[in-house]
Amino acid sequence: MVKVYKICNMDLICLPVRSLKAVINSNFADKEPWQIVTITTSSVLASVWLWDFLCQDESLLTRGKKTVFKVARLIPSVKRRLDTEMEKVSNGFIRDVEERTNNMRYITSLPKDGFNNDKIMEILNGNLNLGHYDWKNGQVSGSIYFYNQGLIDLITKVYGLASYTNPLHPDVFPGVCKMEAEVVKIAANLFHGDSGACGTMTTGGTESIIMACKAYRDFARATRGVRKPEIVMPVTAHTGFDKAAQYLGLSVKTVPVDPATMKVDLRAMEKAISGNTVMLVGSAPNFPYGTMDDIESISFLGVKYNIPVHVDACLGGFLIVFMEDAGYPLPPFDFRLPGVTSISADTHKYGFAPKGSSVILYREMKYRHHQYTVTTDWPGGVYGSPTVGGSRAGGIIATCWATMLHFGNDGYIKATRDIIHTTHYIEKQLRSMDGIYIFGKPATSVIALGSKVFDIYRLSDSLGKLGWNLNTLQFPSGIHICVTHMHTQPGVADKFINDVKKEVTEILKNPSEPVEGKMAIYGCIVFCIYFTPKVGTMNILGIKFAPVNIPMRRRLQTLAAATWIVTLIGGGFVGLFLMAYILIFTRYYWLGLLYIIWIYYDKQTCELGGRRSKWVRNLGWWHLFRDYFPAKLVRTPDADLDPSRNYLLCCFPHGLLCTGPFCSFATDVCGWDKLFPGMTPYMLTLGLHFNRPFFREFIFGLGTCSASAVSLDYLLGDSGTGRAAVLPVGGAAESFYCRPGQYRIVLKRRRGFVKLALRNGAPLVPVISFGETDLFNQVENPEGSVLRKLQEFLRKVTGIAPIMFIGRGFFQYNFGLVPRRSPVTTVVGPPLEVERVQNPTEEQITELHTKFTEHLIKLFEQEKYKYVENPEKTELIIE
Repeated sequence: MVKVYKICNMDLICLPVRSLKAVINSNFADKEPWQIVTITTSSVLASVWLWDFLCQDESLLTRGKKTVFKVARLIPSVKRRLDTEMEKVSNGFIRDVEERTNNMRYITSLPKDGFNNDKIMEILNGNLNLGHYDWKNGQVSGSIYFYNQGLIDLITKVYGLASYTNPLHPDVFPGVCKMEAEVVKIAANLFHGDSGACGTMTTGGTESIIMACKAYRDFARATRGVRKPEIVMPVTAHTGFDKAAQYLGLSVKTVPVDPATMKVDLRAMEKAISGNTVMLVGSAPNFPYGTMDDIESISFLGVKYNIPVHVDACLGGFLIVFMEDAGYPLPPFDFRLPGVTSISADTHKYGFAPKGSSVILYREMKYRHHQYTVTTDWPGGVYGSPTVGGSRAGGIIATCWATMLHFGNDGYIKATRDIIHTTHYIEKQLRSMDGIYIFGKPATSVIALGSKVFDIYRLSDSLGKLGWNLNTLQFPSGIHICVTHMHTQPGVADKFINDVKKEVTEILKNPSEPVEGKMAIYGCIVFCIYFTPKVGTMNILGIKFAPVNIPMRRRLQTLAAATWIVTLIGGGFVGLFLMAYILIFTRYYWLGLLYIIWIYYDKQTCELGGRRSKWVRNLGWWHLFRDYFPAKLVRTPDADLDPSRNYLLCCFPHGLLCTGPFCSFATDVCGWDKLFPGMTPYMLTLGLHFNRPFFREFIFGLGTCSASAVSLDYLLGDSGTGRAAVLPVGGAAESFYCRPGQYRIVLKRRRGFVKLALRNGAPLVPVISFGETDLFNQVENPEGSVLRKLQEFLRKVTGIAPIMFIGRGFFQYNFGLVPRRSPVTTVVGPPLEVERVQNPTEEQITELHTKFTEHLIKLFEQEKYKYVENPEKTELIIE
């Protein structure tokens, strides 16, 4: 028996091989030998090419985009447009440089006789006084972090003594190496490194980052045999990591950030980890928004998957180490966390040392060992260097060392306290201004601004004309100010706040005015144009097109929003069509008949709590959908829902498709479970949707139920507890009032929900979806018009409001079915207690209806200042 079993198993393996062999032989039976050789050679070469094409370092998507852009440039009209725009930009840059240098003569060859000292100093002073930004009085973001004449005098003396020293020659300059070791150890102790902590000095944050990437690439190759190393990092991580990847042959997997907190999405980061991951990156803080990633959770991932974690503290490293002593504690971010294996921090920023110094620190020497480059077979001898440069400026090391000793611990704590206090003061004042918002919660000294009302680059231009030099951001558009010690001077912060307030007030007089030729720039002027040099929209014949170089995740978010609306609007009709096709045109009509019988048998499920699917409610697609707007669910402090009771959540406004309530209550991606533990939401919709084949299974999975009285009695009654029935009270009729900036709801004539609440003793909970009406506009249909009468007639017949809505397209912003990208915040207010009355009278219904209306208005007035652009002019209109 055993022998037969083995033969059968061999047959299972051999039969497919024999079948394939027979097919090949039959196909080649009538071929000439030269044909067989040609086909074989061509197949091998094609396979090698295909393998090489699919397995390149760049993804198919990246190469596809490059090919599209390359082909597009060959189109004559596009080429002419590109050449014209490029020439404009190029000429603009040239004019800017000429204006900055005041048309001064450039020295392009050596003078025959050297200049004397006075002549050199005269030219030097002329060069240094070019430019109109008053950086000494704090009108520049970042760049210059400290300026004090006494410190300048000290640094000048120190650099003069050490200017020609070079740590490449430790036998000649052992004192310079000693100073470098002291700087590194001081920094390691500040970041809570133990006796094994080590590191090196570098010329700046970018080199520190490159060194960490090089160390982890080689470490992974030596210990795990990784040949295609990958970095997993937030999209907000410094671009120095991309530079390191290009230099060192690494791949970068960027992870999105939470649109509300601007911190890395930890779930997405964990999904991005693979066997090729050589390092995880967290920022403390990041450059664009000044927010700090959850380093503690990233450290946990590093320990869990045995992957080194690098903390990029280049920007604020010498603030965060002193913030606790300065009275501003932060969550742990350094070597106290077991997963953190390296930290980069710039001493030439908030360490106040001269430009050109930074440190890269490691938890253990085994990592630093792989940072070094050593050549043993060079005829010039054994050559080794710890960083990118061979020769390094000993003067920079010495001035960094002297600066740190000059300030001392207490000096740094005082400076940190002043900087963070000033940052918090500016942030508080900016948050109180209409028309702008702050990205996330600044952790240290960077405050990033955006606007949903006007192009934020206009504010950057306006402030630039007043002498302010700020940093511009993109994806989304924004600007930021990096507060330094220069801004702590008396009057500087107030001047900035007053200038912002004045310019925003002026811009809001005409918020739709466009801005031309703006780009996000950091460090130097670099531009790469695909179709247009403008970051923002491209106008063609009055149609505003989206930028070509939008990140793929934003494209996927738009696709998720488009898929959602097409599914909700057309899903039922597609189900009916598919069922008709199965019944009429296929031999599986009997399956269709069985499904129809099942629908009839299952017709009451939608009124008995439905049947939700955790899998459907947690699809990754919903995360993209949520982040598109972004959509957010919040609760007021007094919105306590007792899991031992049932509640009726009454949502306003309906908008076009209840986008905010859908995302908050029909999916699990907005955090309902965390906000209301023990409660289960049931989104209510028209019962006719549950008669649509196939589509009904999808909405069942979302946890929806019928909005009928029977369904509400079941959910709110005694059959169970911990239920939250979510009812868009205004219904389809409210859709007619859906227009941007308006909050007009249907409530006066809606009394049935009040009666049901009384009958079941279920508290009424007001829910307002701020931003719901901003997602779509609609064709003008004033009451009494022919179009409005037709729409009202169709609504009464079908129960669905046939709105002729106007959204945006996938690649342009003027028209289409896709909702507009605008924040939607669903606010759950405090419950209104309801006493149970089995047969409520009209007086009791009217009394409770009045109380609820007042309750709803109070919630709207209380919360609109947080989520509405013009709260003073926005009112809740009740029909």
